[in-house]
Parts: sequence; structure tokens; C-alpha cells
Amino acid sequence: MPLRKIDFARALGVDPSQITRWSRKGMPLTSLEDAAAWREAVPGRRIRSDGAAAHAAGDTEAPKSMSTQLLAERLRRERGEADKVTLAVAELRGDLVRVDRMKRAHTRAVVAARTRLMDLGPRLAPQIAGMGDITSIQVAIDLEVKAAMREAAEVAAELLDEDNEDIIDT
Repeated sequence: MPLRKIDFARALGVDPSQITRWSRKGMPLTSLEDAAAWREAVPGRRIRSDGAAAHAAGDTEAPKSMSTQLLAERLRRERGEADKVTLAVAELRGDLVRVDRMKRAHTRAVVAARTRLMDLGPRLAPQIAGMGDITSIQVAIDLEVKAAMREAAEVAAELLDEDNEDIIDT
């Protein structure tokens, strides 16, 4: 994903409008490393280690330069934190489900379907023994299989709903 001007601004510790001005003067926006190298090469344009916060706090000391590697790490960290928050919000809204919860729900659904289907023969044999036509037998089997699948789906849905309540309560 290409970097946005706001990403450059955060990494370099300046206002986004400054990035626009510098890009008009030739600062490359192809990568953070290129932008930092350009900024280091131009006299009087050093990367502040503490960003605009020091300026706002009245720090009049000469700004210190940051390595491009440090800037890249800072940007990665900020993006990672933003991604983490996005995932947490999606999980709370119910748009995202944890893998372990899905595995548990899937396992319980499969066990429920298997159990119901394994009991199919003993349960249906007495019913279909007296049926004379194939259509009646097929309908009876279809109903039992659909009931087993519906039960499996309900088991999984109940588990996921219980887990959602646990998340909301904590």
C-alpha cells in the first residue's frame, strides 16, 4: 500500500501541509527512506526526533535528526497500533470472529451432525420397514438428514452467541 502524505508527516514529525510544500520542492514520496534522505540532504531541514510536539511546547533547542530506519519503525508501529484498534472494534461489533472460537464452533457442529447421523439407521429402520414406496423412504431420510444439519448449525450459532456475550460482559 503506498504511503499517504499524512503517513510521511507523522513519520517525519511535521504537519501534512509541510509534506505538500516539500513535495513541490522535489521531495520524493516514493518511500519514507527516499523522503528522509532528501530531507537530510537539503540544508536546514532536519528530521525532528520529537516531532512538532517539542516545537509546540516551546523547545528552542536545535532539532535532532532521526535515521530513516527509525522513521520506518515508527511508521510501522503507528500503523500496527491503528490496525489493532480497527480489529478490536470489528470484533466488538461482531464483524470479526476469532479463529479459536470458530474452530470450537465448527468442532461442536461436526460432532452434533455426526452423532445425529450415526443414530439415523436405528431411528429410521422401524419407520421405513413398513413403507412400501421409495418416495416415502426418501422423504423420511431427507427429513432426518436435514434435522441433523439444522441441529449442527444451531449448536454452532449458540456457541458463537455465548462467546459474544462473554466478550461484552468482560
